[in-house]
Amino acid sequence: MTNDTLVLATACLNQSEMPERAARTLLVGAAILNVRHRFGSWSFDLQSDSTTVTDNPADTMLWLGERLQCADGQLLLWRGEDITVPSLIAAAETARDTIAAVTLLRRLAATFTGEVIDVATAFGGSKATSFDAIAHRHGVAFVPMTRTDLAEAHRLGNHGDIRAHLEARAKAMWQLWLPGVPDDDSVRSATHAWLFESDAQAQRLFCSSKERPALDAVPSSPLALEAKHD
Repeated sequence: MTNDTLVLATACLNQSEMPERAARTLLVGAAILNVRHRFGSWSFDLQSDSTTVTDNPADTMLWLGERLQCADGQLLLWRGEDITVPSLIAAAETARDTIAAVTLLRRLAATFTGEVIDVATAFGGSKATSFDAIAHRHGVAFVPMTRTDLAEAHRLGNHGDIRAHLEARAKAMWQLWLPGVPDDDSVRSATHAWLFESDAQAQRLFCSSKERPALDAVPSSPLALEAKHD
């Protein structure tokens, strides 16, 4: 197995055309799970970023462009050819920040010179049923986020829900691909241990957040949004 693996999960929103501007695609969230194998041990680093209605839409694009590096490893994604990659290209093509757009496209092109694995291929490729249904069918814990919920989280400035969803999606994608790793019990054991600790930490943070006063929601935006997942 290759030493380094990046697992990529993204979420985009299609913003309808309005009198003052053209239609565009916004990259509103991304998560990257970096799995490393060094000297017989495994490590897992999960990071995410998001952009909501009050933020600069280029921020997440720049964040992803800086971290999408996998020259000596492999990249895992879900339905890359018909959803993930076209969405990222659309976001770059319609971005107002051309520097951020060029940075993302150059990094994306460089990454695709290495080994890219579409996890959906094992489940029907472009004809695969929903990611949520496949995860459920294979016993992978994953709570889906609907298009409406994603658009609402973006409108209300709810970074936590967007990032938690994409991080969970990256974890689930790794778990769906893991059975294809030939005869390597060490990575499976390391994955189970990491997931257990990650879930426990998330639960601690959730309980802690319940003790804090809630923040006021961001005022409604008139933007018409349609969500699109990878």
